[in-house]
Amino acid sequence: MDANLDIRTLNTLGAPYSETFSVSPDVPGHPHTIRHALTPLYSYDALGGANGTYSWMLLGDDDTVWNLPAVLRLLNERGLDAGEPHMLGDFQYHCVREHFECTAPVAVDPRCAPCPAGVAYCPCRLPPGCTRRGWNYGECPYKLRASPYGGAGLIFSMGMLKLLARDPHFYFPLALDTVVPEATSGDVALAEGARLLGYGFTNLLPAAEAARVAVGSPKQNITRRFFAPHCGFNDARSPAEHLCVLQDQAARDPAAFRTAVSVHARQRIMYSSYHDLMLEVLPAYRGLVALLLRLEGEGGVEGASGR
Repeated sequence: MDANLDIRTLNTLGAPYSETFSVSPDVPGHPHTIRHALTPLYSYDALGGANGTYSWMLLGDDDTVWNLPAVLRLLNERGLDAGEPHMLGDFQYHCVREHFECTAPVAVDPRCAPCPAGVAYCPCRLPPGCTRRGWNYGECPYKLRASPYGGAGLIFSMGMLKLLARDPHFYFPLALDTVVPEATSGDVALAEGARLLGYGFTNLLPAAEAARVAVGSPKQNITRRFFAPHCGFNDARSPAEHLCVLQDQAARDPAAFRTAVSVHARQRIMYSSYHDLMLEVLPAYRGLVALLLRLEGEGGVEGASGR
C-alpha cells in the first residue's frame, strides 16, 4: 500500500476475512509501480519464504477482483502441480519494442516448448535464445516480450516463487533495473524474472487448441480466456458500463461466465483527472462482487478445493 494510507484503520476495520495490509515505502528514483513488481518477493518473505504453507500466490492490481472458486477449478481441472514453476495468466500483452508494436490481449505464449508425451499441462519452458537479458531476442523464434496485464491478475506457483527467490541477488536488482521513470510498468518485471530463468506463461488450453491459437501470433485468434475474459486492454468503458456487459454475459451463459477467474473492475475511470470513488467506482464494484457470489451460489463450487 502507499505510505500515505491509514494502515492501522485498514487492518482494524477493513479485514473481515483476516486480510492484512502493509506499507511499501517509496523507492527513490523509481516510479510507484515498483511496488507492484516487488510484491511477490515481499509477500513470499512475509509468509515464511520456502516454508510457506500455501501453494499459489494470486497477484493483481487494486482493481482486480478474483473469483476464488473459479481459480481452484482452473488449477484442479488441469492437475497443475504447485511445486513446479508455473506462471499463470492468459491476458498477456506482447511487445516487439519497449512500449511499441504491442498486442493485447494474447492468450497463449507461443514460445513454450511442447509438454512431454502423455502430459496435458506443464510449465512453459523457453528456448535458450529467448532467455537473454533486455531485448536481445536475435536467437529467439519469437521476437517479443510477453508481460501480464496487471488488472487481469497473475498467479505464481510456490515452485516459481522459490525459483525467483533462490538467489537473493537476482529478482530485486532485476526489478529495480526494469521499472524506471522511462519504463514504468511493474507488470513487465513480473514476467522478466521467470523469462530469464527459462520460463514463460503456462498454457491453460489443451495442447491442440493452444497450438492453433499460437499460430496467429502476435495477433491471435483467441477462442477463450480465463483471466478477465470480458475486459479489453486499457478498456475505455466506465465501471458502470462494464458491469452492464458482465451482467448480460452472465445471464446469457452462466456456465461460461463462471470459468472467469478474475475481472478488471476499474478501467476508463483511472485515466480521468478526477473521479468520485463513492459514486463512480464502488457501486459497480459491489455489483460485480454480488454478481459473482450469486452465480457461484447458483452453480455450486464443485471442484473448488485447495489453497
